[in-house]
Amino acid sequence: MHISIHGLFRGTDPEVGTDVDTGGQVRYVLDLIEAMGSHRNIRKVDLLTRKITDARVASDYGVDLEALSPKVSIRRIPCGPSRYMRKELLWPHLSEFTDGALAMIREQGELPDILHAHYADAGLVAVRLSKALGIPVVFTGHSLGRFKLANLMARGMEREKANQTFNLTERIEAEEETIENAALVVASSKNEEREQYRLYDHYERKRIMVNPPGCDLAKFGEKPGKAVNQALQKTLARFLDDPAKPALIMLARPDPQKNILAAIETFAEAGLRDMCNLVLFLGARDDIRELEPAQKKLLQDVLYLIDRYDLYGSVAYPKTNPPEMAAALFHYAARSGGALLGLSRHENFGLTLVEAATAGLPVVTSGAGGMSDILDICKNGIVVDPDNPAETAGRVHELLLDPTRWKQMAESGKAASRANLTWKSHLDRYLGEVREIVRAQVTPEVRITQPKPLSKSTRLLICDIDDTLTGDRDAISRLNRIIAQRDDITFGISTGRNLEGAMETLQSWSVIEPQFLITSVGTEIHTNFGELIPNGRWSRHLQFRWSPQRARDVLGKVPWLRPQEGEAQARFKISYYCEDADATTIANVKTLLRKNGLQARVVVSRNYCVDVLPVRASKGHALRFLAAQWSIDLSNIFTAGDSGNDLDMLRGLVKATVVGNHSGELEMLRDDPNTWFSSRNSAAGILDGLVHYGLIAPTQ
Repeated sequence: MHISIHGLFRGTDPEVGTDVDTGGQVRYVLDLIEAMGSHRNIRKVDLLTRKITDARVASDYGVDLEALSPKVSIRRIPCGPSRYMRKELLWPHLSEFTDGALAMIREQGELPDILHAHYADAGLVAVRLSKALGIPVVFTGHSLGRFKLANLMARGMEREKANQTFNLTERIEAEEETIENAALVVASSKNEEREQYRLYDHYERKRIMVNPPGCDLAKFGEKPGKAVNQALQKTLARFLDDPAKPALIMLARPDPQKNILAAIETFAEAGLRDMCNLVLFLGARDDIRELEPAQKKLLQDVLYLIDRYDLYGSVAYPKTNPPEMAAALFHYAARSGGALLGLSRHENFGLTLVEAATAGLPVVTSGAGGMSDILDICKNGIVVDPDNPAETAGRVHELLLDPTRWKQMAESGKAASRANLTWKSHLDRYLGEVREIVRAQVTPEVRITQPKPLSKSTRLLICDIDDTLTGDRDAISRLNRIIAQRDDITFGISTGRNLEGAMETLQSWSVIEPQFLITSVGTEIHTNFGELIPNGRWSRHLQFRWSPQRARDVLGKVPWLRPQEGEAQARFKISYYCEDADATTIANVKTLLRKNGLQARVVVSRNYCVDVLPVRASKGHALRFLAAQWSIDLSNIFTAGDSGNDLDMLRGLVKATVVGNHSGELEMLRDDPNTWFSSRNSAAGILDGLVHYGLIAPTQ
């Protein structure tokens, strides 16, 4: 199962290049799942992406299920507002996507063997699914936040401005967590592995596979049909006085990183502009004035340079370029004796260079990032300095005037790309690794086995204890009566206390006996249908990468962490006191653990308590584990809490109530449509939430 959330995904006529979120990653994922669908050893491939209903985009993106072939489907899941949104705005809504994915998996009735996440947002979702279901995660970053931040700062942007603009703090933490939990990380080039993944605390060379993406031989290796050639010729004839000249081509979305202006500056040199044409396929656009500011400025600069150097009749820049026409462009440029310009400041890989090689078109490249890997494999081009247009123009001129050298590069690119850079070769390498992961994987502990006492129940009510349930005895009595009278409600608690402490507190406050208990901050689950029984599957699930003694040894040297009392400690929970604990505390503890090769979840509550847990442990993960095991729809789960360690059981598709006496850690949920902030404290707030959600009448 692949997960790629942002951008526009559809199987027919994908709109690659429409914006920065619908670029190379979209094409990579679509080509990959299509190739997987043709592989005899793969039974089923699903791609989970965001469902979009927006008049500005095609209605295709609002269809729940799109079958691409008998084995391959795109499944679309709601994630925040229905309109199209850039990826930086989706972070607050990923819990909804996660719960939607859980519901979809439950409806299918089988667990996928692998969750393959593309980009940081999908990585975070895949890790959350893995923590609930025990499925191994494969991660392809495509673009990494630490590297982007370093580049932005090198170009003069302040760190704070970069973080605000691109949500880099949240993105980098998601990448750290994904790399930490992934069974395999796929890098497209040696440069990406060496220069980017090494920047992360959880970098481990043994878990990274360098596996360059493939090229569609049928699309780029074979000559295009007559109809598409005619369409291309008609398009170019609108711009070019002499279409027979050698064509220098560039295919890129309108992004400053692609260095499009450098291509125009190079072409404007007298030696080239008289000899060649320049063809720019810069994605699709309608009205430049309506584009994102960065795209708008770049395209305005493109038009300015064309006018400044009076390149009319020599430069083509069509408004649209369908995928089949883009493929035909490579062959047109090869027939004309031209070259591909790949002058980007950085590329994780540079798939257009492979497509050029497959079509027999030499390349002129900056060699930045993964593009140097392609030249090493294909020997089909030259490396230039795009910041020196005159020198670059001279070297391009020399190449085009040397037919023997040009032909050697063209033939070398064809042969090497077919031998090493096809989707078949990519999948052969990929499946070799994935088979080992699946073979070594412990059978997931989730089983859909609903206890008989739940047969009449359609809803779960889960409440934290301290300051959520406790504090108002009259309200507790009313809540007890409702739970006792309603066969459709199964009542449970979720608490930071251990089992013994939880039961004592419930008894002292005369709370009705719960039918299940999630205790010790989500590290223990007990059912209570006549007999208190621990959930052994959950305990086995939590053993994943848990090294408690090593964690105690490392954190025992931290002066600002003070161990809590013995009764607060548990098999899967290490607890400390810390003055003024906050998000910075979490980051510092996690970084310290990561640098010592340890993986753990860190939770702060009440700005004073710090809990270190297995990576799969939390109240929210335990709740979703039970929901999957009991086949309960998450929209029929009602939760209530008051502090930070309740956060992930309040997010997503569950119907959450935050009681009036909550801590400031939960204010981030204030705009969540599935969260009700009650003005009433403790159990009275829980009752208020049940009224709000229509579960009980106001008079009850």
